[in-house]
Amino acid sequence: MQKEKLISILIPVYNEAENIYPLYQRISEEAEKITDYRFQIIFVNDGSTDRTREALRALTDIRGPVEVKFQNFKRNRGKTEAIKAGIDLCEGEFIINMDGDLQDDPEYLEKFVNEIQKPDVDFVIGNRTNKYTKNIVKRISSAIANKTAKLLIGSPANDMNCGFKAMTAECAFKVALKSDYHRYYPLLASIEGFRISQVDIEQKKRLSGESKYGKIGLGRSMNSALDMLSIYFIYRFKKEPFRLFGRVGLLIFGVGALILIYLTIGWLMGHYIYGRPLFFMGILFCIVGTNILGMGLLGELIVLNGMSRESTKNKP
Repeated sequence: MQKEKLISILIPVYNEAENIYPLYQRISEEAEKITDYRFQIIFVNDGSTDRTREALRALTDIRGPVEVKFQNFKRNRGKTEAIKAGIDLCEGEFIINMDGDLQDDPEYLEKFVNEIQKPDVDFVIGNRTNKYTKNIVKRISSAIANKTAKLLIGSPANDMNCGFKAMTAECAFKVALKSDYHRYYPLLASIEGFRISQVDIEQKKRLSGESKYGKIGLGRSMNSALDMLSIYFIYRFKKEPFRLFGRVGLLIFGVGALILIYLTIGWLMGHYIYGRPLFFMGILFCIVGTNILGMGLLGELIVLNGMSRESTKNKP
């Protein structure tokens, strides 16, 4: 009997020529054990400089149980862009995201499929009970990112940056990715209202080669911190921007007003104030604070305009 339901497995790869065929074999073996679904694999070649392109092309000639598609980037554009491009090619009702180095063991496919099928689950993230990396900077930065996400935004995941994920097609297409936001995929899905679950997995030792995405870890740590701040401010205040700009604007304006009041009292008592740096600082703070308050009000108008358009669009 032909299987009607489809699951797409999305795998971004960068210089993984030696791992392509072994990974395909392992996925094929595990996919045959799952009787309810047929599978397709979407490889996105992120500008590899080795023989990854040739290895992917060879897979399309194999008449195996799993359909293979691939897309090639002419240059390296990063993991987030590779994931975004791959999602556009996925046709399944569920999308499973894996890394291409076999550290995400396909033996857990069935576990992810069983979890994502639950009616109260939209996104499944792997929780690595061990992390097979010798890079101490990576391990520390990952731990800090996970703790910070829980503290600032209430992240639902213990291990946000695990490469093994499963999600509904609706979730995959709705969650907006930019920059290096793939690191915060479960957090972004949770903010959009999707329900998150976790499954414990063991990360395996890399079969061959070395890590290509964020190999050193220092630049990755800085980008991770900046992305975390942008996510916090954008999603915390995107519907009420005046609460952010209003607080900052009032604080700065208040400091400027206090400075000018202090100088005014001094002037009434006969003190010379014109030309004093404090005088110009007070004026500057009042002007800057007023401008920030105006930006907040403008943001509120933009949000309200967007909401009114959305409600008009949804009218029968």
